[in-house]
Parts: sequence; structure tokens; C-alpha cells
Amino acid sequence: MSEVAKAVKPLFDKFIDFFDIFDLSFFVSGATFVAAIAWAQLTPNLELLLGFPDAASVEGAFAGLPGIGVMVLVLASYISGMTCFAVGRFVRKWVYRASDNKRRLTVLYAELAQHGMIAKAADGDGWTVTEHGRKLRWLPRYFAQGGKGQETALYVRMWAEVRQREIFAPSFSLLRRYWVSSATLDGLFVALSTWAALLALVQQDVHGWIPSIATFGGALFCLREARRYSEYQREELVATLLLGYDLPDIDVSSATAPTAAPAAPVSAAVDAHAGEAGELS
Repeated sequence: MSEVAKAVKPLFDKFIDFFDIFDLSFFVSGATFVAAIAWAQLTPNLELLLGFPDAASVEGAFAGLPGIGVMVLVLASYISGMTCFAVGRFVRKWVYRASDNKRRLTVLYAELAQHGMIAKAADGDGWTVTEHGRKLRWLPRYFAQGGKGQETALYVRMWAEVRQREIFAPSFSLLRRYWVSSATLDGLFVALSTWAALLALVQQDVHGWIPSIATFGGALFCLREARRYSEYQREELVATLLLGYDLPDIDVSSATAPTAAPAAPVSAAVDAHAGEAGELS
């Protein structure tokens, strides 16, 4: 039975990788955003684009919705979702960078310090690797200069370690789930903010203002939760690496990559180029 499972696993991984290319999390915020635009009637010729046979009849419209109309809606939701994610991630980083401007301790370094892998330098400027930290043979190179400016490089290296080592596969799935949750909430912040703005503008009375305020409050909670998931991701990343290197009778440094290694998460590319690992996000 185990041989059958090993044979089926690569096929299952390919199936999952297909959905990774078309990240379904983008559809959540994208569909919410498109619904807001349609509700506010900002697309007066939408029925013509979708090919509704009878725009005046709700029954006729949805009963005769052609395949091309469905494809247009799906594509519009996906593109809108990607845009909402990009804008939401930028806004979140900008907002919290401004509010935490004096706080230079990153979640990544803080977690390493709590696990006893690094400690504050004697002069209080920078970090040094402890005796425990030197068990990770690649860790000291990132703190040769006290760790200054190395957060992004260290973050990406940690992702590579987790991605390429088969013993980290369960944690890798959890880390990806954290990233997807954070990305979804970043996008929902923009989508719900759009709803809030349109509710206030279209219905300029108490019946529009109250739902608008409530919706914008939900958008702010999405932004807060997106930040929390980002912190969880770094905490889990550090704990996963330390668990692997603390396991007895396993030489992680010489372990080979799995035959069908999971695809690299979008976060490694997006966060690395954005420099998110260097700040509390």
C-alpha cells in the first residue's frame, strides 16, 4: 500500500501545483471587488459584455448566461484579486512601517533570540550567534556584520531550507497556508474598503453610512489579521528549522531534496523583493 501511495503522490503534487499557479485565494477578494463595482452600476454595459440575452429580466439573464460571460467574470475576478492583493500588501507594509518606525526588532530575529540561537552583541549594536546557533552551519554567515541588512537574505534562505528538505514537508504546508491566509486578507482589505466607499457614495444617508462604517471596520480587521498571519509565518519558519536540526540521528545538512519537491511559495519571491523580512509586518 505504501508503494501505491508513493506512486500516487507525484501525481497529487502536480494537481496541487496547478492550483498554485492559479492561486484560488485571489478569487475571494477579486469576486468581492467585482461585486462592489457591479452593485454600484459602474459598469453600465456589463450585460452586453457578458452577452445577457435579456438585461431587463433577471430570469432571462441568469438562465441564458453564456460560457464566454462566465469566463469574463472569472478572469475579471482573478485579475482584480491579484490587484487587490498587491495594493493591500503595499498599504499594510506602509501603515505598519510608519507606526513602528522606531522599533527595529524584527519578528525573525526576535524568534531566533527567544530560541537561544542569537543574542544581542556586547556593545548592544547588532547580534551575535550563540553556541546553539552555530549548530546551523550556515547561520553565522548572516551575522558576520551583526546581522545588519541581512534579514531578507536570511528569510529567503530559511524558506529554501524548508522547501528543499523532505522532513520539513508538513511544516511547509502549514507555512504556505499562513501565507495564503495573509494574502487573502490583504486583498479583502482593499475589496471591503471599496464596498465601504461605494456604500457611502451611492446611498448618502444613514442607510448607507452605517453599513459603510461597519464594512470599513471589517476591512481594518482584515489588515490587522493579515499582519498577524505574517508574524505566525516567521515564528513557524524559525521553529520548523530548529526542530529539524534538533532531531536525533538525522543529518539535515546532508539530506537530499525530495524527489518531487513542492513549488516555491509566492511569498519567497514577493516578500524578498519587497524587503518585508527586514521589518515587523
